Amino acid sequence: MPNPVQKVEELIRLLEHVKVAIPMAVKWKESIANNIELLNDMYQRLKYIDESVVPLNLEDKPQDESRYLEIWNNLASGVYKADSGEFKRLYENSNTLKALYTAGIDIPEFVKFSKDEISLATEIGPQFEGIYDLLDNIKGAIRFGSGDWKTTRQYVDVDNNFFGLLKKYKIVEYEVREAAFEEKDGKKNVDYLVSTPQKIKRLPPRHPIKFKFRFLDSSYNTFLMGNWFNAYAYAIIENHLKRNNFTYELCSMVSYKAPSDIIRSNGDFDILAMVGEKILLVECKSGELREERGREDFSKIIDKAEGIKKVFDSTRSDYYDYNFLLIYSPFSNEPGFVSSQLQGTGIAALRPDEIRGKIVDLFRKTE
Repeated sequence: MPNPVQKVEELIRLLEHVKVAIPMAVKWKESIANNIELLNDMYQRLKYIDESVVPLNLEDKPQDESRYLEIWNNLASGVYKADSGEFKRLYENSNTLKALYTAGIDIPEFVKFSKDEISLATEIGPQFEGIYDLLDNIKGAIRFGSGDWKTTRQYVDVDNNFFGLLKKYKIVEYEVREAAFEEKDGKKNVDYLVSTPQKIKRLPPRHPIKFKFRFLDSSYNTFLMGNWFNAYAYAIIENHLKRNNFTYELCSMVSYKAPSDIIRSNGDFDILAMVGEKILLVECKSGELREERGREDFSKIIDKAEGIKKVFDSTRSDYYDYNFLLIYSPFSNEPGFVSSQLQGTGIAALRPDEIRGKIVDLFRKTE
């Protein structure tokens, strides 16, 4: 926390600015001038004590983060709104949520991932490069409850592994079909017949294959549409904080509302983390990021970061050091392009494999 001497100096500067910038009657300007004079006297006295008697540095005694983690870990998965008892218990034991509240940022709700969702996300992540197009196809099929995925024999193993993963979590059922050709009326027609792994292995690499699938559990819809990437980043961050024995707070899918008198802003943090006096605000994007008319993805991310920064700065919330991260997919975005779009913004753009190093850089000296 800043020394009280700095706070008094800050207040003097602020009042000096108010006296000049805001039109008001002479008597009120004189009243402000008198208060500035009193503050100057206080500043000199406090400065003497700080430099010649005893340092006036204050050390806050933060809430015990281990209590926060105990409550967080015991929460069931799901959505928690601000008026719920579980939310209030977590808030009462959270330095992170209190720091945001002090800065003027209200938290209407957060979402906790289930153990199965975290586990599924950590299995999808390493496969993402090979199944990027397939996952897009699945997103399109979600609205219809079923779908087809056409591929060739050379990619069957990768695709079958992913469908097998979804089957393991009882999200889909599926069957693999091979193309069968026949000549009829001078035309070459194709039909897809259910096949076996043994038969498929004997087919040429470019032989057409179809996966026919049906969804069994719609509760995973939003997860597959993109939240899996948030859960994947969350799992990496949590794993590394644990491995380094950091005392930390971590929260996922946190909706926020900034004070309207400062900026009309609301949205969500995909991940919130705190270690010591450092707050981490994370945005996760698994899809392609663009900056063009009608798709100003980077502008929206930058606006969010600048809006939150403005809230912190305007409310003088300078006890905590806050950091913004964008975690993106390098398989759908060129890293150099992403970095160039965020240059000079203070937002660190990371691939998932860069998260661990950044966590060390940010938090190693905090504990």
